[in-house]
Amino acid sequence: MVIRKLNKIIAFNSYFSVLFCLFLIFFCTPQNMAVSASEPSAKKNAEHIILIDVNELQLYLIDKDTKNTVKKYSIAVGALDSPSPLGTWKVTSKGQWNEGFGGRWLGLNVPWGIYGIHGTTRPSSIGSYASHGCIRMFNTDIKDLYSKVNIGT
Repeated sequence: MVIRKLNKIIAFNSYFSVLFCLFLIFFCTPQNMAVSASEPSAKKNAEHIILIDVNELQLYLIDKDTKNTVKKYSIAVGALDSPSPLGTWKVTSKGQWNEGFGGRWLGLNVPWGIYGIHGTTRPSSIGSYASHGCIRMFNTDIKDLYSKVNIGT
């Protein structure tokens, strides 16, 4: 009798643990933890294009209509053992985080992980291959970029 009750308790705790882990995975992502994970007031049509040159370690903000460079920023990208994802991505979330991420986060729709553009507590890493895949910027630069970029860029 005691063993059956103990088995039921263990089974319930295992079930609860799995549910709790799923909750953490789906709801505690950087996009959802951000203060303003999505901004309904942001235009759905991006007015800019972001081009990241991993060889030059530069991020270019380009006017979508004229194709002219609006601004150029120095960045850090992924280290050799944790490279930044190459491809065409969209900004899917914007968040105001603590100063560890320079106060701002631009989440990208990379399907195999959580990647974004953010600031850093290590400004000396800018201009190098130093991150775990995200694009790092000077904190003043990410705040500037954040103010210019809409979800969908």
